[in-house]
Amino acid sequence: TDTPLREKYLEHLVRGQDSTDEKYHTQLATYYIKKMKELKDQQNTSLKAENMIREYDEKLIHMLRTSQYYDIKTILREIKGLQMFDAEILLYSKQKEHGKAIDSLVEVGRKNLDFKKAEEYCLSQEEKLLGLLFEKVITAYQDLQEKYYTKKRGPKNPGSIKELEKMEKEMEFYKRYCQGFIHKYATNDKMEAETVFNLIPDSWTLNEQMFGSSESLLSYLTKTLNDRLSKEM
Repeated sequence: TDTPLREKYLEHLVRGQDSTDEKYHTQLATYYIKKMKELKDQQNTSLKAENMIREYDEKLIHMLRTSQYYDIKTILREIKGLQMFDAEILLYSKQKEHGKAIDSLVEVGRKNLDFKKAEEYCLSQEEKLLGLLFEKVITAYQDLQEKYYTKKRGPKNPGSIKELEKMEKEMEFYKRYCQGFIHKYATNDKMEAETVFNLIPDSWTLNEQMFGSSESLLSYLTKTLNDRLSKEM
């Protein structure tokens, strides 16, 4: 039974006695998750409830960071669909499942896309992940573009016109982000130039000025090539 007494008992075993038994660490993590879910399901918007959710979330994250004795798959299963993105990213990171960690931040359909945190995540890892992030975002842009043109060829009505306008704004956002990303990380060691070269859409012209920069796409390619050559010399 999930009671405050159970919480204190598990915390005593994990923290007080430094137990290395995976069972207790996993049970404590799932206890925190269940308490947060219960509080959210009650739709209680009181300050006390919000503080309790925040407290359990902090306890969970601290435990996931400091312990190595829990079952990752069990905890991932428990948090699925609960929008506990920080915990999700941390767990995927521990398993070196970087693609899933990045998806948790920028996957289309997520309520609050967090490109900044995705960039920070990529930069914090030993692997070269910026290219993977760029691939995911440019793929989302191209998928949206394809849906846009398919819808544009279809029948027109006030609803579809409004939706097309919304899609145009989303496409412009993704294009600006991608171009700003290219400019920002042109010579970064964690960006694999080949990945970017292969993913640049055919519809972009070499002389097109990139968002957030006075430089063209051709200028970026030249800069990247020169930087790579200088490092190889």
